Amino acid sequence: MRCMSMTSLRARDFRVCRVCIVVAMLAMCFALVPRAMAGGVCSPVPPEDAALMAPESADIVIVIDGVAEIAQTPRGRGAIAILQELGLFADTAIAWSELATTLGMRPDEAIRAVAGRRVMLVATTQTPQQPTGWALLTHVEPRTERLIRERLKPVPRRIANGQPVLMLENGRFLMATRAPKGARDKSQDAALLIAPAHASDLFDATLPLLSERPAGSPISADRRAALASRTQHPRVRGLPTDAFILYRPRTGQENNAPRTLLALAASPAPQPAIGWVATVACDPAFLGDTSPGVGVPEQLFRAASEHAILAFAAPVSNARDSGSGFSRILYRFMSDVAPLFDGNALVSFRERPTGAGDRAAEIIIGSALVPAPDAPARFDAGMATLINRLSRVEPLAAEAQDFRGLFPGSVRESDLSPRALSILAPVFGASPVARWCFVPDAPESPWWLAQIAARTPNADGSVLRTVAASLAPEPDAPAITHLVTAGVIRPDALYRTLPPVMRALTPLLAPFRFTRAIEWRGTIHPDGLMRGQASIEFLSEAEQREPTPARIDSR
Repeated sequence: MRCMSMTSLRARDFRVCRVCIVVAMLAMCFALVPRAMAGGVCSPVPPEDAALMAPESADIVIVIDGVAEIAQTPRGRGAIAILQELGLFADTAIAWSELATTLGMRPDEAIRAVAGRRVMLVATTQTPQQPTGWALLTHVEPRTERLIRERLKPVPRRIANGQPVLMLENGRFLMATRAPKGARDKSQDAALLIAPAHASDLFDATLPLLSERPAGSPISADRRAALASRTQHPRVRGLPTDAFILYRPRTGQENNAPRTLLALAASPAPQPAIGWVATVACDPAFLGDTSPGVGVPEQLFRAASEHAILAFAAPVSNARDSGSGFSRILYRFMSDVAPLFDGNALVSFRERPTGAGDRAAEIIIGSALVPAPDAPARFDAGMATLINRLSRVEPLAAEAQDFRGLFPGSVRESDLSPRALSILAPVFGASPVARWCFVPDAPESPWWLAQIAARTPNADGSVLRTVAASLAPEPDAPAITHLVTAGVIRPDALYRTLPPVMRALTPLLAPFRFTRAIEWRGTIHPDGLMRGQASIEFLSEAEQREPTPARIDSR
C-alpha cells in the first residue's frame, strides 16, 4: 500500500508511522501463521465475529490473537524468515529500536507490549475517489496504554462520539485510547487505535470498536460476508481460531461496485507438522471464472497430484481471451486443442525416476472436453498439429501421427524434440515423449489426459492409464466430489528440481524454500459459496539448514 511505504518517509519525522507499519506487517504476516493457544484471548468475542464488527467500507480486515507469542514459535520464525527473504523487514529493526528507546524498553519487549494480545488491521484499497487507508487497533496492557500516552505525547484534536481524538507527528496521525475501568485489574485490556490523518473517515468509523461495539454500519450487514465468516472456521472442528482474514475486493473502481469476498480462518496444524490449517469460504467470482462448470473429480486430482511438486486444478474457458489467468495460460500453450476444453482442467508437475538413477520430471495435463462425438478425432488432429509445430526447430524431426480418434481409450505416443521444450528440456531429461488418451465415458463429461516425460525403460503409458482409471465409475463407490479449485505446491522441492538457469529466472521462488507444502481444496456448497480447506507446512529449522532430498514418484 503506497501510503505505508517506508522508502517515501523521512526517518526522523515518521517514527510513529514506521512503528504502525511494523505492527501491521506483523499482523498480516502472522495472520498466515497461527499459534497454539495457551489460554483465553483478550476478548470473549472470537476473531471471526470481531471482523464482522468492522466498518462496512473496509476492504480488508485481519484479526490475530497473540502476535508476540506467534513470533517465538517455530512456525512464526519460519514465516519471518520468508518475509525477510522478500525484503519486507528491511527497515523495521530501526523502527522498533526507536520505539523501544522512546518507551524505555528492549526491542523484544516493545513488540510484546505494542502488539498486545489482539491486533486488528482494517484497510481500504485505493480507488479514483480515495487513497489507500488503514486503521490499526491493538489490545494492550493498561500500563502500555499509559506509557504510550506519556512518552509519545499526543495532542488533543477533537471529540468524536464522546471519544477524545488525539494527533501525533504534527497532525499526520490520529490516535484514540481506551483504559479499562479499574485499571489495576490486569485481566482487563486497554485499547489503542491509530490511523493516518488522511484516513479520518475510516478512523471515525472504526472508533466504536475501541469500546468493543460494532461500527455504525458494520460488515455483518453484508449477508454473504456474515455467512462466510460465521459458518466457515476451525471452531466448527473444535479448534480455536487464532487468525481470521476477511478480504472484500470490489469488482470495479467505483465505490458502489459490487464486492466479491474471501474469508479465511486459521488454527495450528496438528503435530508434528509446523504450520497451520485453515478453512476458506469465498464467492465463486473471486476465483476469476463466473461459470466454473461441474469441477474436477477429486479422485482424478488425487491420482494426478500424487507426489507432485506443483499441481493445480481450476475452471478453464475454451475462449482465448476469457476466463482466469490459468485458463489463458493453458490456452496460450495448447492453442491447437484448447477450443475443445470445457469447464475444468488440471496440471501436475512431478518428479519421476529416469531408470539411470537420475531425477527428471514429468507433467500430467488434463481437461474436460466439449461433449461431441468427434471430439477425440478433432483432438488427435490438434495434437498432431501442435507437436509438428513444436518440432519444426529440428530439421530431421519425424512428423507426428494423426490417430484420427480411433480407440480413444488407448494411450497415444509421439516423440518430442528436446529443442522444442526450450529451457525446460533439462527438467524432463533426454528423449522426451508426449502421451495422451481419452476417457469418453467419464461422469458428467469426457476427459483428455496427457503426459510429457522422458522415454525410459520403466516409463511407458502405465502412469497415464493409472490416472485415467481414477475416472472410471464404480457402482458401489461413494458420490463423486467435484473440486472447483485445488492445488499442491512443494516450494522447497520445486526450487531444488529446477535447473540453475530457471532458478535465476524465478527469484521469487527462493524465499519459499523454507516451506514444505501448501495445499488447498474447494467445492461449491448449496449456499452458493465456494468452501474448502487449506494448509501450509514449514520445514523444521534443522531441515532449513540441511535440506532433505525431494521425494520421487517411483511408479
